[in-house]
Amino acid sequence: MGMREGSGILRYRIDSLGQASTQNLAVWAVDNDAVSFSQVDVTSPWPLVVVTAPVDAQPGGVDNPYAPAVPDGCTAAPVRVLAFDAGGVEEIYFTVDSGALETLTRSSEIPEQYEGHFDATGLSPGLHDLEVHAEGTSGWRQFSIRFAVQDLECDIEPPPVDEDPEPVAEMEEPQPEPGEPEPVPEQVDADTDPGTDAAWDVASEASEWTGQGGSVVGCGCSMVL
Repeated sequence: MGMREGSGILRYRIDSLGQASTQNLAVWAVDNDAVSFSQVDVTSPWPLVVVTAPVDAQPGGVDNPYAPAVPDGCTAAPVRVLAFDAGGVEEIYFTVDSGALETLTRSSEIPEQYEGHFDATGLSPGLHDLEVHAEGTSGWRQFSIRFAVQDLECDIEPPPVDEDPEPVAEMEEPQPEPGEPEPVPEQVDADTDPGTDAAWDVASEASEWTGQGGSVVGCGCSMVL
């Protein structure tokens, strides 16, 4: 594998796929306009990891002029990793400067992406190491990059808040169990004077339950008294 920089262009070359057995398979990824890559052996590529954030400041040992630095004012600097395995990734962690292991969690939006964060406020300006430990059904492997830290205020915005949450489902009225009879309305007093307000109220209430002829039909039909 070789890499060189000239005239503002990074050039990357892997060993020949047909004439070498190591470091001859490369995977590239673009994350927020930053290009990241990783290389493995074609004979045993799994698990395969590409660190997309923070961006590698020295890929292949060559300075990357397009790698944005991590501001030392960030309390939650993001870590984003693409991880693949023939049978699935089982566990994946990262460390900063050989510190404590931090868990990466699988993204709910992007397949095979794992996310985490670290506190950059305690890091001095300069280069720092980030290592990713991935374990899959095919085995265990470690990948590492070097990222830059600068004395800057944190310009990383927090995740957007969902301002239009899904509406809460309305409660449905309970329905009778199969074979259970419909509720029977109270009998309308036939002696009530049809010309009085009381008779009209009774007829209106009963119309919700009865149809012509006074039979119960379970709808909002009119009723003939």
